[in-house]
Amino acid sequence: MTVHVLLVAHNSRAVIARAIEPLAGAAGVELTVVDNASDDGTAGWLRSAFPAVRVIDNATNDGFAAAANLAAASTTPAPGDFFLLLNPDARLEAGALRELVRRLEADPGAAIAAPLLETPGLRTLNAGHPPTIRRMAAHSSGASRLARILPALAGHYLMAAPATAPGGPCARQAARPPEPAGIPVGWVTGGCLLVRADVWARLGGLTTRWFMYAEDVDFCLRARDAGWRVLFYPDVRAHHAVGGSSRGVDGRAASAWVVHLYELYVLRTGAGPVRRGLWKGATAGGFLARELAYRARGAAGAGTADHAYQAARFRRFRTDLLAAVPPRRADCYRSPQGTARGASGRRRRGVSGGTMQIRIIPELRAAHVERDPSLTPARTLYFGRMYDLADEPPATFERVRMASAVRLLLRSDATVLEVPEPLWLRFLPRTAVLVAAWRLGGALAAARGGSRGGRRRVVTYAIENNDPRLLLRTGIPGRAAPAVLGWLIGAWTARNIDRIAYGSAGARAAYAALPGADRVPARTLPELPAPRATVASPSAAAPRSDPDGSGAAPRAVFVGDLSARKGVPELLAAWERVEPLLPGARLDVVGGGALAADVAAWVAAAPRSRRFHGLLPHHEALRVLGESTVLVAPSRRHGRWREQIGLPVTEALALGLTVVTTDETGLAAWLRAAGHGVLASDPPGGPADPGTLADVVVRALREPLPRERVLGSLPGADARAAADQWLHAAGDAP
Repeated sequence: MTVHVLLVAHNSRAVIARAIEPLAGAAGVELTVVDNASDDGTAGWLRSAFPAVRVIDNATNDGFAAAANLAAASTTPAPGDFFLLLNPDARLEAGALRELVRRLEADPGAAIAAPLLETPGLRTLNAGHPPTIRRMAAHSSGASRLARILPALAGHYLMAAPATAPGGPCARQAARPPEPAGIPVGWVTGGCLLVRADVWARLGGLTTRWFMYAEDVDFCLRARDAGWRVLFYPDVRAHHAVGGSSRGVDGRAASAWVVHLYELYVLRTGAGPVRRGLWKGATAGGFLARELAYRARGAAGAGTADHAYQAARFRRFRTDLLAAVPPRRADCYRSPQGTARGASGRRRRGVSGGTMQIRIIPELRAAHVERDPSLTPARTLYFGRMYDLADEPPATFERVRMASAVRLLLRSDATVLEVPEPLWLRFLPRTAVLVAAWRLGGALAAARGGSRGGRRRVVTYAIENNDPRLLLRTGIPGRAAPAVLGWLIGAWTARNIDRIAYGSAGARAAYAALPGADRVPARTLPELPAPRATVASPSAAAPRSDPDGSGAAPRAVFVGDLSARKGVPELLAAWERVEPLLPGARLDVVGGGALAADVAAWVAAAPRSRRFHGLLPHHEALRVLGESTVLVAPSRRHGRWREQIGLPVTEALALGLTVVTTDETGLAAWLRAAGHGVLASDPPGGPADPGTLADVVVRALREPLPRERVLGSLPGADARAAADQWLHAAGDAP
C-alpha cells in the first residue's frame, strides 16, 4: 500500500518545506508537487532540496483542482492505495498519516478522512455540513457559534469550542461520537484530505469549474452521493498556516469561497429564482449583520483598525455574493426535470432522459446505500429507513410519501421501473398502485404525442422462498382463499412484471407455485457477495481459532433481530454448552428487538465469554463481523415468515467467515456444498436443537474454513449487481 501525497504550489518556496519534511523518506509514501507557474523559484529549489520528490512544472496557473488532478494522473496507484491532498503550508507528521490510513483501511464504508487542521486564530474547523440556506445563514451571521448550546444553529463549518481555543480546537458538536470511530461529516477541506485512490478515479477527481475553493466540498458531497462516508478525526492532528497556499492570487479570492458555495448549491439542487434568492438573502443578511456590528463598535469609540478591516471584509463578502450570476440550469446536477449531472456538466447518475431508471425501496437499509454504486444508475425512491442507517443517505436517494411517488411516476419519462417483489405482500397494494400510475403516465404521454409512450418495462428482484400457501393464509377455513389469492397475484405478476431476477432457487420455486408467474422471463443468480476489498478490522488477519490453547481466542458472532424467529433462544442455550468445551471462546451479539433485555441479562451472567453490543450502525456491525471467526444464524420459521437470504450471512461471507445456519435460508444448499455448517430443521421450519447447534458451532470454531477458501468460493462480482444489470439491460430478455 502506498500513499501518494499531492501538493499544489504557487510561489510557495517559503512554506512548502514544512509540508514535505515530515513525509519525505517515510515508508510507503510518494510525494508529487505540481508547481503552478511560480516566479519565486519553487520548482528548482524543490528539485535541489528534495530530489526524491516528483516535481511537475505548469506553464500557467490553472488553479488548485486542475493541478491536483494533474498530480494524481502522474501516479500509478495500485489497488488499496490512497491519495493525500496536502496544502504546502500544512504539516502532517508521518505517524499521524499512518494512523489516518489505518483508520480508513479499517472502515470499508468510508472513502475520505481528514485530521484536525490546527490553524492559529481560526474558530472554524476544516470540516462541516452541506451549504444549505439554514446552515449558511447561521454561519454568515455568526449564530453558528452557539451551536454548542443549540445544535439547530450549526452552520456550514464545524466550530471550535472557545474553551479549547487556540490550543486545541474541538467543538462539542464534533466530539459527540467516540473520536477513534470518526465523525461523519458532509465535507472536509482539501488542505489535508485522505481518499481511496479507486474512489478518486471513480469520481473523476476534482471539478475544475472553479480556480480554487468549493472543489473539495463538491468532491466530498459527490462521494457521499455515491454511497461513501466522509469522516473527520479531531484526535489526529495536523498544523496549518491559513492563507499560505493562496498567496499571490487575485484579491477577489477573499470572497470566492462564498460565491462558489452559492454556485455549488444551485448546481446540486437546481434551485429556481425563489430558492436562489433565499440563499443569497439569508447569507448576505448574515454578512450585513456582522458588518453593521463591527461598524457600530467603531462608531461607539471602541473600534480598532481590525474592526474596520472586518467590516470591510464582510461588506466584500456581501456585495460579491449579491453580484454573483447563477450557473446555467443545463449545468445543474439535478435540474428541475431531474437530470443529475457531474460538476463538469456530464450526466452523473442517469436519473433522467430516455435511459432513465427508477428503483422503489420500501425500507432503506445501509446495505442499499453501500451497494448502490455498483448497480445500474437510477433514481431511488424510498418510503422508510431501517435502524442500521446511521447517516443521512446520499442525494440520489429520495424519501417520498405515496402521493408524491404517484405524482412523480405519472410525469416520469423512465423506461425501467424496478419494484419490490410481488410476494412482499405488505407492500403489494402500493406496488400495484405505483405500477398503474407509471403505466398511465406513459399512456397519457403517448396519447399527447409525447416521447414517453415508448417501450416501458417493470422489473423486480425476488428472494422470498416461503411456500405461497403459507404466505397467503387468511384465517378463512378451507383452501379456497389462499388459492384465489395466489391466482390473483400470479395473474398480476404475469401481466405487469416483464423480468424477474431470483436471488435463490428457493425463490424461483416459490413463484413457480403462483399460476402464470412462471411465464415471466427470469434468471436465477444466487445472492452471493463479492469478496470485500478491505477487511473491516485489522484484527481480522489474526489467527482464526485457538483449538490448542495458543492464545488467540476464537470468536463467534450473531447479527440481527433479537427475536425467536432468528433462533436467539436456541443460540443462547447452545452457547452455554459451547463455553465449557472451548474456554476463552466469546460470542458477540449485535442487534436489538423483543429479546434484547433477556440477551443483556444473559450476557451479564458471564461477561468474559459473552458480549452484547446492542444496535450498531452498519459500519460498526461490519467491524465486529470482521473481528470474528464464525457467524451463527440459526433462524426458524415463524408464522408466515421464513428467512430469505440473511444479510448478515452475505456480509459474513464477503469477509471470509465460516457460517453456521439452518436450512431455512435460501442459500442453504450453496452453503452446505461450500463446507459451511447447515443444520436440518426437524420438523421442517422448527427450531434448531441446542445440542446439535452447539456441536456444529464448536466444530466451526475449532476448524474454521480458511478465509482464503471462503473468499475464493465467491463470485468476482456481486451477484446482486449482476442481476441488476440483467434486469435493467435494454432489449428483450435473453
